[in-house]
Amino acid sequence: PHSLNTHYRTEYLDLVQGKTDSMSVKSAAGTAVEPQRLFDSAGEYETLLNAKRSQSLLFRSMSPGRRRSDHLSLYTIIAYAIPSMALAAQYLPTHIHVFKFYTDVMLVPAGTLAVGTAIARAADCTIDPIVGWISDHTVSSFGRRKPYIALSLPINIACYYFLFSPSATMLPNTASIWFTFFFFFYLAVPLSLPYSSLGPELTSDNKTRIRMYVFAEVFDKLGIIFASLLPSLLIVSYHGEIRRSYSVTAGVICVITAITFFIFLAVVEEPQRRITDLREVKSSQFVPGIRRAMRNGPYRQLVYAASIGTISHSITNVVLSYYIACVIQVENPEEFMGTALCMFFVPSALSLPLWHVLASVLDTRRAWLLGWGMHVPVCIAMLSLGPGDTTHFYVLTCLMGASYGSLFLCKAMVSDSIDYDELRTGSRSEGQLIAWITLIPKLAVVPASSLPLVVLSFTGYVPNVQRQNDDVTLSLRLMTSVVPAILSSVAFIFAYRYPITGAIQDRIQKMIATDRSPHDSDGVMIDPISGAPFVKQLAFDMDMDHFSIEELQELASENGWIRVHRRMWLAMLLWTLCLICAIALGILSHSPLVTVLAISTASISVLMIAYHSFRIRALYDFDDQSYSSLQSDMDHLQRVHG
Repeated sequence: PHSLNTHYRTEYLDLVQGKTDSMSVKSAAGTAVEPQRLFDSAGEYETLLNAKRSQSLLFRSMSPGRRRSDHLSLYTIIAYAIPSMALAAQYLPTHIHVFKFYTDVMLVPAGTLAVGTAIARAADCTIDPIVGWISDHTVSSFGRRKPYIALSLPINIACYYFLFSPSATMLPNTASIWFTFFFFFYLAVPLSLPYSSLGPELTSDNKTRIRMYVFAEVFDKLGIIFASLLPSLLIVSYHGEIRRSYSVTAGVICVITAITFFIFLAVVEEPQRRITDLREVKSSQFVPGIRRAMRNGPYRQLVYAASIGTISHSITNVVLSYYIACVIQVENPEEFMGTALCMFFVPSALSLPLWHVLASVLDTRRAWLLGWGMHVPVCIAMLSLGPGDTTHFYVLTCLMGASYGSLFLCKAMVSDSIDYDELRTGSRSEGQLIAWITLIPKLAVVPASSLPLVVLSFTGYVPNVQRQNDDVTLSLRLMTSVVPAILSSVAFIFAYRYPITGAIQDRIQKMIATDRSPHDSDGVMIDPISGAPFVKQLAFDMDMDHFSIEELQELASENGWIRVHRRMWLAMLLWTLCLICAIALGILSHSPLVTVLAISTASISVLMIAYHSFRIRALYDFDDQSYSSLQSDMDHLQRVHG
């Protein structure tokens, strides 16, 4: 069409070629095409032209400046990184301060608080994969991620503020319901997931990604340091009014959240692929996405390391304020907490340039391992501290903070594993893959963030009392030192098995960019990690990926459908019974420990029921054509899965 300039005309003809399979349209600048031959009506043709004039997704996706690039301007990097400050400022009070605030100020029993925490986190676990799947499949003029960020922002701000602003006249039972309700919605609102999913899409260059995540980590540390100091300063300013101090802190953090995300939404342009690319490269389905993610060896090691590491951090976060008050036994523990957190996060922020240099010199993986290695002996040394050991506590806290600074490297490594997944499958699903590396640790955090409160309840913790009994003191020592040291050691083992180095990542990027690699006549590509041959996963295989290779082999045999059908329904029945028993046990039990374990089991059961529901639906869609295709493609499927 002559209304389009030469820059768009060639790609426009490529686009309309995909409009109908009955025509053959050659892409050549200057070629005139009758709109009636390409579209159902002249109105549809005019609609597309108006979309072009308004810079809709249809044409912005073809703009070179909107595609994923190897280079990002400093302006864009800062605009993307700055919301990390708000998320980090929100994180600290909700993962450290909120528990002691509700047990000692609102007088909610530790066991009851543990149950509320488990309910909120268990329900949150079911949200992430759903949001990731929906986000990956969203097509809008604003992109796949930014609409959910914009919609979630006001809800996130409201829930965060009310979580720290309960009425002073609330009874403990009412306060526990208040905590559970607003903590759940604060965790469940999909703000951080689409924001994190956008990061790997902005650039494909490993060095640019590390630079972007360094900036994000700097803002992250600034937000955490700010959130560390503000409650303590307000407590001093308000002469010990803790409830009022936390309410004002939440209000200030909500303002920062609104401003930083507004800058992000206004400045950062979400990259769009060509329409033809979007047609050819589709996000995976729910169940195939799980199977595909866990077949990704590098990604799987990161999931294991992140899960175990998150358990360690969660336990430490919950008990830290109790440890300072009851083991170190300082005067004014709420004010001391601000100094202690700064002694942790300031060295963490100052160490970022060092970890960046080490990642460039040694390799991202080796620098990350060095950070894990520093963490273990520091945790063990915490066991020796006692009343009044503030100087030694500060020193160990600084060392632990310096090791913590290396964790931002994991974000770049996750992005690398997503690229490897695209190479193996031809599909990018950042939302789902980041959701799973968030969801699986969250499942582990359900008991990890609740059981320390259960332990305090069982050992006889008394609110607002500095000298607790020996059982409480010993449990706090163990949960702050020995348990994190053991968990970090196990996480280090999994982290050591992560195989993508800088050279391998460069090779992956080249293979993706050119879509060429050493291969044989059967289309078998050479894996850049192992050097072993593999076959890129095809669309047909993604549909069949609802089933294991053993199930596919059985489906290809006589009467195999009936046997697979029976096993799937049996699994569905068992998980349903498990859910019913867990709910009944959680309701009838008066033990916080049993209730927390029942809630954790129920959350896993819900996910497994959803998992098998999708599998059963795919099985009912298995028709004669699928059967014929499966028999002819079994060799290819075995090479993909094997």
